[in-house]
Amino acid sequence: MNTVPASNPAVASAPETDMGPLAWLLDQISDNLQSARTALKRAVQQQDDGVLGSAQAELAGLRAAHTQVHQAAGAIELLGFFGAARLMQAAENALDRLIDHPEKLDAAALQRFDAGFNALVDFLEAQRAGKNEPALKLYPQYRDLMELAQAERIHPADLWDYDWSWPDAPSITPGAALNPDDRAQFETGLLQVLRGQQTAQAMQTLDAVAQRAQGSSQGPTASLWWLARGLFEAIENGLLTPDLDIKRLLNRLNLQLRSQLQGQSPAPQRLGHDLAFFCAEAINSGGRAQPLPVLRAIDARMDLSAAPFADYHQSHFGLIDPALVQQVRKRVQTLREAWGALAGHAQVHVDATRIGRLSELAQALSQPLHTLVPGSEALPQSLAALFKKIGAQADFLTPERALDVATAILFLEITFAHFRPEEQRFLERAQILAHRLDQSADGLTPDPLAGWMEDLFRQASETQTMGSVVQELRADMSTVEKLLDAYFRDPSQKPELAQVPHLLGQMRGVFSVLGLDVASQAVGHLRSEIDGLVAEDSQPDSQRFDALASNIGVLGFLVDMLSYQPELAKTLFVFDDDKKELRAVVPSTRRTAPPTPQQDVAQAAQQLKDDIAQGLSPDETQQRLAQLRAEAALAGVPDMPTQLLQPTSPEPPPPSITPSLEAETQPPMPVEAVAEPLSAGQVEVATPTPTSAEDDAQQELIEIFLEEAREVIGNGHDLVQQLHAHLEDEGALTSLRRAFHTLIDPAA
Repeated sequence: MNTVPASNPAVASAPETDMGPLAWLLDQISDNLQSARTALKRAVQQQDDGVLGSAQAELAGLRAAHTQVHQAAGAIELLGFFGAARLMQAAENALDRLIDHPEKLDAAALQRFDAGFNALVDFLEAQRAGKNEPALKLYPQYRDLMELAQAERIHPADLWDYDWSWPDAPSITPGAALNPDDRAQFETGLLQVLRGQQTAQAMQTLDAVAQRAQGSSQGPTASLWWLARGLFEAIENGLLTPDLDIKRLLNRLNLQLRSQLQGQSPAPQRLGHDLAFFCAEAINSGGRAQPLPVLRAIDARMDLSAAPFADYHQSHFGLIDPALVQQVRKRVQTLREAWGALAGHAQVHVDATRIGRLSELAQALSQPLHTLVPGSEALPQSLAALFKKIGAQADFLTPERALDVATAILFLEITFAHFRPEEQRFLERAQILAHRLDQSADGLTPDPLAGWMEDLFRQASETQTMGSVVQELRADMSTVEKLLDAYFRDPSQKPELAQVPHLLGQMRGVFSVLGLDVASQAVGHLRSEIDGLVAEDSQPDSQRFDALASNIGVLGFLVDMLSYQPELAKTLFVFDDDKKELRAVVPSTRRTAPPTPQQDVAQAAQQLKDDIAQGLSPDETQQRLAQLRAEAALAGVPDMPTQLLQPTSPEPPPPSITPSLEAETQPPMPVEAVAEPLSAGQVEVATPTPTSAEDDAQQELIEIFLEEAREVIGNGHDLVQQLHAHLEDEGALTSLRRAFHTLIDPAA
């Protein structure tokens, strides 16, 4: 549920997200996905081997991969990356299908899992680096895995985890009330969109109906139609093209209009989510510069221009193998350590063996760097060439050349700490450093150090200094905790407790130098409290101890944060001077779990339950119940309507009145019984007689539906024949379900 209004100023001014939990869990998530990858590769290999017992081993591998992916999905959702968690849930769905049909596991399926896992790790690495990338960029991998799972709905809005809430729709000057003729007018515009004709005029027609629907509604329903008007405005002005997803959305609005005309006007959260998604896409794709009154007003209420958005049709993550980046990191670290060992003894003796080792380590970086960024391999090759010169001539290692080597290694180390393949400056700077090394190797004087090269040393110095400071603070914190614990276990340990104020005084000075005034204030309070304990003769009480322990615990979190997000540590903590309490300010997030089809089913079931309690007729109850059951089956929760409606459902009418219920109680018809179905041309569909309120467009829509229905039914007959020959063909079963789904939406 969306609980934080998008217009809440507190959200906009909230501090950046604490990436500490992600930093702690990312390695575990990566290990889970690597284990899943290994299990899947083993399962494919066992399938290819075809030896006795390999089927059971293959299933065991699939289940093991499912367990690892499930653990990763849970951790990601716990971290609050709901859109990214959907990617792993798609992988789970795909694995569920493969467990039921292991023969579907092949090299192509394995490639989809590899791409999804790589993209996820790449995405989380970018988040840890503070880039705040939208989960929408994971859509290509999500789409591929959902197709592998043969999911009914595959929509980019499922990854859009922006935390929105229903905006307050502006009041509309009272005009004509919504009436049954409006649905015919809406379908006229819808028909034009489906045919690709006069789109701008069609949007004006749809907007006119939406205005009356908005004016005739209140609360979320009015907001829904206001968002729909934003969608119509975006399409009319060419900001959005009516693709398949938008056409389906327009059809869902048609069904919503029908429900509203029948007195049922709940606003489905997922429908609102999809509308807000396309409004955000329009605003972020150029709508900010155009005079769009409806979209401008929606943006002012929902702040959609601040919503993270991206081109979800192209791949952004997983373009490189994270294992390859990790390999480069390890090799650069090994090279740095080997160079440090040599440089420390260079003034005494240059060890030829160590120089040879350095040359080998540099050459080992060439291939992975070429794979990641072609052309960047020039840097390790220049390093190797310079090392060979130093090995051949001992006095060739001068302080200037040592500085050039250190600069190159430091550049690689800092770059690959959070490497991004789209980093445009990496190749340029790598080649500049390679040229400097070549100049040194040729005995020439290199160009002066550029500003960005000096920044490398400054950044490394600051990181090293902060690391030393954090290490010292952690040591002091550990000592303080031990001494306090010993005192409260045995109050006679006052001489030991007397050391604590001195340690806290040192820590307060460090915090003051770092600009952490909140921490300095908290430590000052702790010192005065412990000075009081040392001076008092009375026994300490547990409440006082708990207060001290709480403050010291939060202070420990602050010290830990200094090691990975020092700037955030200055804003994430506050000291309440009245309560004498140090606490963390939990930052608000603009992310929330996107609505699911299951939530739509639950909402529709609750609405039906309320209508039944208000005296809904048995005929209409059964009609809506049948539609709800169909939607629940497609959402993967076929039992939900029965569970939610059981307490208040009326007794079913006699079979003579509702033959549909009688049919439901009969055993399922075997495939053999429908082996000779009627041809599509023999199918007769009863068409309703148009009333005076329905115009020619209504009849034309019905004719189009009938034409499509005959085609779908014909395809369905072919699938039944296919199932008759191959009962285990799960793909045919899924296609048959989709055919039913195709008939349900427009028929409703």
